Amino acid sequence: MLKEERLAARVIKRYKLRPPVDVKTLLEKYATVYFRHIPINNVDGISVDIKIPGKQPKVIVNADQPNTRMNFTMAHELGHVLIPWHMGTMADSLKYSAIIHPDLLHEWGYKEQEGEANRFASELLMPREWVWKQESEIKNLSDLHKKIADTCQVSMMASSFRMLDILNQRAIMCLCDSDANVITSGRTQSCYAYPPGRGDKVRKNQFTEAETYIRLAHSENQVYHWWGFTNNQKLEANLSGKEWRELLKQILKETVAKENLDATKRALSGIIGSANSSLKKRGNYNQASLVSAIRQRLDGDEIGKLMEHPLFSEFLVARVAEMVKRNSV
Repeated sequence: MLKEERLAARVIKRYKLRPPVDVKTLLEKYATVYFRHIPINNVDGISVDIKIPGKQPKVIVNADQPNTRMNFTMAHELGHVLIPWHMGTMADSLKYSAIIHPDLLHEWGYKEQEGEANRFASELLMPREWVWKQESEIKNLSDLHKKIADTCQVSMMASSFRMLDILNQRAIMCLCDSDANVITSGRTQSCYAYPPGRGDKVRKNQFTEAETYIRLAHSENQVYHWWGFTNNQKLEANLSGKEWRELLKQILKETVAKENLDATKRALSGIIGSANSSLKKRGNYNQASLVSAIRQRLDGDEIGKLMEHPLFSEFLVARVAEMVKRNSV
C-alpha cells in the first residue's frame, strides 16, 4: 500500500470502522464541515486552512451532489486534511475520479495530491481486506460490483475502479453508453488483455479467451461490461510432432495474404515478446501463465484471427515451452 492508503487503514483501525463508513461524522472530528451550493462548475468540495497554525480546517461540500458522490467527496477532503504533506486550500473536482487506477492516469491527468486524496478515500470507504473477502465469496463480477457500491455507499464508477485496482482475479471493465461506445475502461493488475479505448464499440464476444461475460445496466444511458479470464490455461499436447517454426509457417500460409506475411510475423513476435517480458517482471513465470498472457494479448488484436487456426494452440505451446526452457537456464 502507498503512504496515503496506509494512513486510511490506520484511521479504520483507530475508529474500528467497517463499511458503510459514517464519513460525515468522521470528517467532523477533524474539520468544520459546511454543506453549500458551490457556484463553480465541477467543484465537489473545498478544503481551507489545512494545517495552518491556530486555525481549524474547514471543508465545504457541494450539497448538489448525489449522496454516493458526496460520500466520496467527504472522504477525499478528509484525505487532504489528514495527509501530512497536504496543506493550504484545495478545490476539488471528482468528475470521473475514484481511485485513479494506473491505466487511467493518462486520461484524467490529476495532480499528484488529488490522486493521493482519491486513494485515501477509496481505501477508507472500500477497505481492501473487506473487498478481498467479498471477492472470495462472490464470483459474479456484476454482483460484486453492486455489493461494493451498495454496501460502501459509493457510486458504481467508484466501485468499478476500486475493483480494477485491487481484485486478485483477471478482469476487464468497460463503461459504455447506450450505443455500446466506450466511455471509460480498465483492467485488473493481473490481466494481460488490453481493454478497448474510449469511443470504441464493444460486443459480448470481444474477448474469445474470456471465461465469463456479464452485462450490467446501470441507467438508461450507461452499461457496465465485465469480462473475467481464467488464471489456469489448459495446455494442448503436441499432436503433430512438428517444430513450432514449421507450425507457424503453415498457419501463416493458410490464414494470411502473402503481402501481409512479414508484417503479421513481426506483430505476432512483438506480442509474444512483450508478454514474456511483462510476465517475467511480475513473477509467476511458467508455461501455462505465459500461454494465457499471450492469448489474452492477441484477443481483440487484428492478428487475433490466427488463434482460430486448428494448429495455433499447438504452435503456441511449443513456442512458449522453448522460451520458458531458455529463460530457466
